[in-house]
Amino acid sequence: MGIIPEINRIWVTVDNKLFLWNYLRTDEIDFEECETFDGMKEVIISVSLASPRPEIFLDRVQYILVVASPLEVVLLAISYATQDSDQCNKLKLISTSVSLPSDGISMFKIVGSQSGRIFMAGNDGNMYELEYSHQEQYWASLLGVDGDDSATMAKRVKCQKVNHFKWNWHLIHFIPPVLRSVTGFRDEGLLADVVIDDMRQMLYTLSSTSVLSVFYLGSDGMQNVFVVKSFNILSEASTFLSNNRMGVSSHSLRSTESFINGIADANTNASFNIIGLFPIPIIESVKLHVVAVL
Repeated sequence: MGIIPEINRIWVTVDNKLFLWNYLRTDEIDFEECETFDGMKEVIISVSLASPRPEIFLDRVQYILVVASPLEVVLLAISYATQDSDQCNKLKLISTSVSLPSDGISMFKIVGSQSGRIFMAGNDGNMYELEYSHQEQYWASLLGVDGDDSATMAKRVKCQKVNHFKWNWHLIHFIPPVLRSVTGFRDEGLLADVVIDDMRQMLYTLSSTSVLSVFYLGSDGMQNVFVVKSFNILSEASTFLSNNRMGVSSHSLRSTESFINGIADANTNASFNIIGLFPIPIIESVKLHVVAVL
C-alpha cells in the first residue's frame, strides 16, 4: 500500500491484483470504481510512478507505473480518460511490452526520476536500474496503437536490468575479511531505502547498517551513476555531537549522551537504526539536502 500524489491515487494490492483509488473522491471506497490491473502472475511487492522516457510512448501517456513481483517487473502506461482538468478524472492503465524477469530478486523499493530513469532496490543488497530504449532507428512506424487502448504501447523497445552495485559486491567478496579494514572495503549490509532528489540530480541509498551513499546523476539526470560520498550516518552523528558539547544545556546534554550511547550499542540494539530517507527540496534549504529518520 502506498500513495502517489502526482496522480492523486492510493495504491493497494491484493495478491496479484493492483487497485488505484482516487483519494480526492468524497464518497465511500468502492473497489469496482477503482482502476485495476491483474496481469501479474505472482504477488505484487512494490509499485512506483515514473516519467516516461522521451519519444518512447505516445504523447497522451503522461506517466509510467512500475509494478514488480518476485518473477518480473512490468511497465504500465497511464493516460487520462478525458483531457479536461478535473482532478477526479478516471485513469487508464495500459499494458505495454516493456517487462523483464527479476531473476528471483524482490525489488522491494522502486523510484523513478523526472528524466525517466527507474532505479530498483533488490533484496540481494544491490541497486538496479531498469533501462529501456528503442530497438530500431525507424521506430516511428512501429509505435501505433490503432485506436485500441489494450494494444501494446511500445512494440519495438528493448529492456535490460543494470546492476550498479555489481563491481562493489565482487571486490568485497574477493578481499579476505582480515584485509577489508585495511583496504577500506566493508560489507555495508543490505539496502534499506533509496530516494531521488530530482532538483539536485542526486540519488541516495541507505543500507541496513545505516550507511548513506550519495550518487550524482549528471546535470541532465541521464549520466552514469557514480558515488560522491559514502559514510555511516550514526557514526558521523556521534562524532559531531561528541565534538560539539560546549554551550549545550543540561537537558540537551542528557539527550546527546543518550543518543551517543545508543549509537555505541547499535550493534546489539537492532531497533536503533535509520529506517528512511527524505530529500529536502532546494527551495526549502540550500545547505540541507536530506533527512534521515530513526
